[in-house]
Amino acid sequence: MLGKEFDVLSEMDPYLEFKFDGRTYDSAPVLRNAGKNPIWRQHFDLLPAVSSVEMQICMFDEDVVNDDEVGTAKEVIDNIPQDLETVSLDLLNADEKVGIIRFKISCREYVNSRIRKR
Repeated sequence: MLGKEFDVLSEMDPYLEFKFDGRTYDSAPVLRNAGKNPIWRQHFDLLPAVSSVEMQICMFDEDVVNDDEVGTAKEVIDNIPQDLETVSLDLLNADEKVGIIRFKISCREYVNSRIRKR
């Protein structure tokens, strides 16, 4: 959820790139003409090396010539919850809050090559 529109001539075409536990993951798909309240419905299985991990989420607005960085959210997540939990992070651009990113996170462990909830 963004506090202002970043694309002056049209609706924003936002996408996300994120880093988790020092690894960069594929960006979320571009949402054409999504405006200030884009919603991505994606699921990722990530394997943190330790129980405390740093997460960084960057939002961009896709443009014809150069993509604009809308903002970045960073957080160190200690003790990833076993049950699904909603996390809200401030999206910052040059230390100014420009929006909020919300996502759900939970911990699962690999046992015998299968994911099992703790």
